[in-house]
Amino acid sequence: MEEYWLRPGDTFTVEFHEIDREEQVIGDADFDVSWYDYGIHVWTASLTDVAVIDQSGAKLEHGHQRPSEN
Repeated sequence: MEEYWLRPGDTFTVEFHEIDREEQVIGDADFDVSWYDYGIHVWTASLTDVAVIDQSGAKLEHGHQRPSEN
């Protein structure tokens, strides 16, 4: 599992190759979203090669903007 920390107002796109789609994972949807007090979880229908892209078109790395543990 990978995580990306986004600030209020940040936008992102989740991309994956259709060939990697695993329909049995979450039914016939491409993704599923769950909301919590502390944030959201986005689960994709692809188990490999998922890219999270920011509003400028840059691919985000795992742990993007993760708060320090100080």
